Amino acid sequence: MNSRFGFGRILAGLLAIGLAVFGFRYAMTQAIETMIASQPPPAKLAAAPSFDVSGCDLGLGGFGAPAYGSPDYRSASRPCNFDAPSPAARPAPIQTMSKADSETASLWFMLAGFGLPLALGGAAVAFFMARD
Repeated sequence: MNSRFGFGRILAGLLAIGLAVFGFRYAMTQAIETMIASQPPPAKLAAAPSFDVSGCDLGLGGFGAPAYGSPDYRSASRPCNFDAPSPAARPAPIQTMSKADSETASLWFMLAGFGLPLALGGAAVAFFMARD
């Protein structure tokens, strides 16, 4: 029984498809790593404000707490104020990647975008058009 597709052709086609997928993944990985490496370091955060809640009435007294508006309520304790200080952020332009990094990343993305369909098409043509 003579088959049109030999074992060698099937193996060569699968190898070509595997290489195409590997090349696509490699190109995408290189492009994403280039973009991540070109990002500026994160800005340092300001220290978190601390709140002093000692002597504050948080309204957690339950049923024994004085009613709001009564004289006992006003003299019991002071209400808490949680006014956070304004952040000392200074406006600054957003740092972007350099032109060389941008060109490198765009070339890797183009290689991944065009390389996969062309490689798969080439594998299909080689698989179906090859003569025994």
